[in-house]
Amino acid sequence: MGNGDTQLICFLEAEGMRHPLADLAEEASPSVRAQLLAHASTSAAIMGDPADVPYALARAALLADATCRPTHQAFEDSLYGYTDDVFDDILQWRLEENAAAEPALTAARKVRDAWAADDQKRLADLEAALS
Repeated sequence: MGNGDTQLICFLEAEGMRHPLADLAEEASPSVRAQLLAHASTSAAIMGDPADVPYALARAALLADATCRPTHQAFEDSLYGYTDDVFDDILQWRLEENAAAEPALTAARKVRDAWAADDQKRLADLEAALS
């Protein structure tokens, strides 16, 4: 079996993971929920789901446990494909003093160079409003 075959097998195994992981997360503790949703977000991205799906799952993971490192990476990864809600989410979380605000803002800063100029400006405007 060649490397291409191994990659195909991994891809096919990831195909059905988003739904079972998200279902399991509903009954889990916040920390476990966060990890399961982060993995579900990654699975959704790998499968080419619409860009809002990985974002929504990563967002839910971050809200479940903002201290969980895998949620930070999943959220960051989701921002490469979806930015529609992130600016409002970060602003709302900051206003609510939600712990998710800081890792979300950090993730946005990390990926801003991959964004279109409009989104880069929206982030700059958000940062100015928050300071």
